[in-house]
Amino acid sequence: MKIVIENTEFAYDLGCRLLKLKHETCPFKELESVWSKIKPLSFSGIARLENLEQRRVGIVCLGIDRLIKEVKPKLINSKTIKKTTTFVDKDGKLVENKFNDTYELFEVEGSYFSKGLKNHQQMENCYFVKCKDTSTNRVYLIWVDIKRVYETNGGQRWNVDVKDINAIQCIAWTIQTTVEKGNIEKILRQGDCILIKPKNASAKMLETPRHLTEKEYRTLLVAES
Repeated sequence: MKIVIENTEFAYDLGCRLLKLKHETCPFKELESVWSKIKPLSFSGIARLENLEQRRVGIVCLGIDRLIKEVKPKLINSKTIKKTTTFVDKDGKLVENKFNDTYELFEVEGSYFSKGLKNHQQMENCYFVKCKDTSTNRVYLIWVDIKRVYETNGGQRWNVDVKDINAIQCIAWTIQTTVEKGNIEKILRQGDCILIKPKNASAKMLETPRHLTEKEYRTLLVAES
């Protein structure tokens, strides 16, 4: 038997534990007899799910406030960018909007994910960047690989110190493109949809997508909504 949450299938027992995490009271009559016995899934259990979409749904069920309270992350870096963007209002007029956009980089101790694991199975510290959706003010947490973030911005990933990484580099790294460096004219963003206009539309695109650098994010992102 399967349980479907957010259009994603889970094994029955796992689905029950996620439902217990998401709902204060039993959402289905069929579960009322066992509801009090169900143990809600923890963040550490969610992090171990192999399926990426299942992990995403698990985070939704847990909620950001409980996630932060449970893992007790350490703030590593906070950066604020002053931005100006233009959008069309309900009357069809162009409106200029100035705002401060703050990004925060957090560290989660690897020991939190390694409970019960042997020494050689212990996980390294993990990192996520916290940001807001400019149109809805919803808060998002995005996991990042700081070694690759450092490499993307000119460093060597085998010789990285987290103190050398900032939150803007991390949020830029979450965006990928097949447009070569130096050939981006501008970047437009609407929620999760990223539009990148190349200077030379006929130029050959990269076979393997690359991550954006901090400099590209700061200088080429011209509009958000």
